[in-house]
Amino acid sequence: MIYSFGDSFTAGLGVDNKWEQSQLGGHPDWDTMTDEQKDIQRNKVERFRHKNSYTANFARKVGIGYLNNGLSGCSNIDILNSVFENGDNFKQGDIVFVGFTSSLRNPISFFPRKFSETEWKLAPNLDVLKDFTTLKVNENMLELYTEESMSFFQDYSKFYLTEMFDEQYYEIVNYNIIVFLQKYFEYKKVNYIMFDAFDYMVNKNYKHINQKYYWNFNNETIYSYIASFNDEGLLETPGYNPYNQTPRHPSIEGHKLFAEELHKFYKKVYNG
Repeated sequence: MIYSFGDSFTAGLGVDNKWEQSQLGGHPDWDTMTDEQKDIQRNKVERFRHKNSYTANFARKVGIGYLNNGLSGCSNIDILNSVFENGDNFKQGDIVFVGFTSSLRNPISFFPRKFSETEWKLAPNLDVLKDFTTLKVNENMLELYTEESMSFFQDYSKFYLTEMFDEQYYEIVNYNIIVFLQKYFEYKKVNYIMFDAFDYMVNKNYKHINQKYYWNFNNETIYSYIASFNDEGLLETPGYNPYNQTPRHPSIEGHKLFAEELHKFYKKVYNG
């Protein structure tokens, strides 16, 4: 069995933007659909994305089943938790892919529980702090935080971003995430491969990171690898992603290309 964990690059967001949006907000009946009908459409699109993801393409190459656990917008802490939620199902010899995301999505551990134990999308990370400094807050935030709390957090967010922020914090957190997961996979006796989706986890070589099982460690990401071919057909169509995603996600052909690269790397590491 193949298990994959990661963000939207793993989930398959953007494999075919035009079709995906035609089934969601761009569907002619979207505004009149019930919540249940919208959920049916979302599930339909999710299955389509998974079917065209690098995980599915790799699985077809080796002829075994797969479970894609990619979650758009998640943090590396979410990825770590997702691995453990599925870990009891791992069998010796299973294949596990971990595609790490941006460090800036991680919730900040030294902020109060009031701010760190909310819905995961609202847990304080760099993006949320930037929203607080400009008061570009969504309705969920207004429901969760009092005006007094919002006022303090706005002031402190500015102070943190200008006076306290240090990338070394993420370096230490990410180093621990990588090593912890590698030791866990060794314990479970699964064949694992790690890689970075579009941002590097760490900026230097660390003693306890086993680079043998980390594709192009600190040298290449999924995005940089696909973009190096200078072929627009390998990336999602611009203009459909509401977040103006940069870097852009792989298209269907981009996922096929990365699956080929993963397959080569897997054979080199485990069958060489």
